[in-house]
Amino acid sequence: MDLAVAQVLADAPASLPPLEMVMHGLAAIAAGPLAQWKSDIQARRATISRDSALRERELLKNAVLADVIARALVGYPVEPKDAQLLAAYAVLIFDSALGEWLDSEHDIMLVRVLKRTQERLRSLTALPSQL
Repeated sequence: MDLAVAQVLADAPASLPPLEMVMHGLAAIAAGPLAQWKSDIQARRATISRDSALRERELLKNAVLADVIARALVGYPVEPKDAQLLAAYAVLIFDSALGEWLDSEHDIMLVRVLKRTQERLRSLTALPSQL
């Protein structure tokens, strides 16, 4: 997984700020073949939701993904604490978007839900002077 994440970040334009670099990578993944697996992912999520041990394992997977992203970001030079924060933020956005996409009855692309989720979180965390 480390190599895949490193490659996704390497494929992002070098001029992007760190968060946008990570979101570019997540968008590339979301725009890929995940749509073909939507029903399988929905079934997997349903199984996980019924079992507390599987939910805990899923949270651990998200933590591992955030750690992998953070380690990859440190190579771009991003401070380790900033990399951890950005990685956790990115995993939160991706997981939230994935859940919304899976729950949607509409035929919408995951990449659109991902971008909309990022914008929603950005607006929710904006300082009043930024509104």
